[in-house]
Formats: sequence, C-alpha cells, structure tokens
Amino acid sequence: MSNRTILWIAIVLLFVVFLVGTARDAYSEAPNCGPMKKISSGLSNLHGETPRAFAKLDEGGSPIIIFVNPTSGTWTIIMLMSDDIGCIVTSGTNWKESLQSKGKAL
Repeated sequence: MSNRTILWIAIVLLFVVFLVGTARDAYSEAPNCGPMKKISSGLSNLHGETPRAFAKLDEGGSPIIIFVNPTSGTWTIIMLMSDDIGCIVTSGTNWKESLQSKGKAL
C-alpha cells in the first residue's frame, strides 16, 4: 500500500471518528447493526465488497473495517462493537486507491 493510500485512509478514519460518536451507545437498537458474518456476506454478495483496511480509532476504541469493491468503487465502513457484532457506519461510491484526481495529486 502506498504512503498516499495510507494517508487517505487515515483521513477517512478521522472523519469516521466524527460520524461514530453516538453509534457505540445505540448499536443494539440500530437497524444497521448485526452479526459480522451476516454483514460481511451481505456486502460480498450484494456489492462484491471485501475487507481492505482495519484500524482502531483510539486506545480502547472500537475497531473499524473498510470493505471495498475496487471495480465498482463502492465502499462501506463497519465499526466492530464486539467480536461478533458490527454496525454499518457509512458507505459510498467512488473509492480510489490513490490520492489522484483528474491526473493531479491531491
């Protein structure tokens, strides 16, 4: 993985920290949470996404997994609440493996 890709992932993870502030307390009631096996197989079967990156947000914080389909550009960020429960934090399109936009480095 290039340094630019790692930097981009770090920026995304900082954004995720902002997004997941309340998810930890409400995950058991949230409709976007469930067993990781079910979430992982759903992302694979429906969107062709596979795990591409893993990180912990802070010391003692919940881990984050980024699932990506590099062909279609779809991506999903999952926060692990326990060993077998995960919550979909956000998802999107236009995943890029580098920090280049229209031929220019970002």
